Amino acid sequence: MGGHGRARGVSPAISRKVPAHSMLAIALLWNRHMGWIPPGDVLEVATKLARRAAELDDLDPWVHVALGHLAVVDRDTERAVHSFDRAIGLNPNFAAAIGWRGLALSFGGRTDEAIIDLERSIRLSPQDPQNAVFVAAIGIANYLAGRYELAIQFAEQTVQMRPNFVGAYRIYCAALARLGRLEESRGMLERVLRLQPNATLRLLQETVPYAKPVDMEHFLDGLRRAGLPEA
Repeated sequence: MGGHGRARGVSPAISRKVPAHSMLAIALLWNRHMGWIPPGDVLEVATKLARRAAELDDLDPWVHVALGHLAVVDRDTERAVHSFDRAIGLNPNFAAAIGWRGLALSFGGRTDEAIIDLERSIRLSPQDPQNAVFVAAIGIANYLAGRYELAIQFAEQTVQMRPNFVGAYRIYCAALARLGRLEESRGMLERVLRLQPNATLRLLQETVPYAKPVDMEHFLDGLRRAGLPEA
């Protein structure tokens, strides 16, 4: 996955702790997003981990990836892009950071910019296991742009790569519903609920970080049409 930068004046022991703190923060945030753990205090723990990593070594690219993820969760697209730009500045070949910037842009509704970043990241590192996330984010961007057939195409590609990727099934379901393919969307909703039994519109509004209310409503409307309950 790359991403290691230079650590000036940082001991080897601390240098090893920094990416561990950052990656744990990222993992916790993604578990929250995917519905694998309750929201609870996860955000507070992840915030402490990422900030501690920044205190230990501000020149480690993973620090800024973790801070970028926190900004995405806060629905602050500009801050997220700034953090991912810092990571890329520290390691211009950090393909994953380019992909995560694309994800932030997708959730921020900047769909065309997002797709450019996401496609570039996949080209730079075609075997990266994180690419399923970036393919899913291309689906998100197409969904928000109203290109529902393409959203389905990329969601389907994602679940072929990762069969339990609930976020891709959610976009798949919403896109089918927006196309009026309600019977298919209800079948897809059953898959969502098998992977995330506690999913409701209220929970997804809390944990899926669309930055703009209009985009959040666009997303929830598709799932509402498919039959996902409000609470």
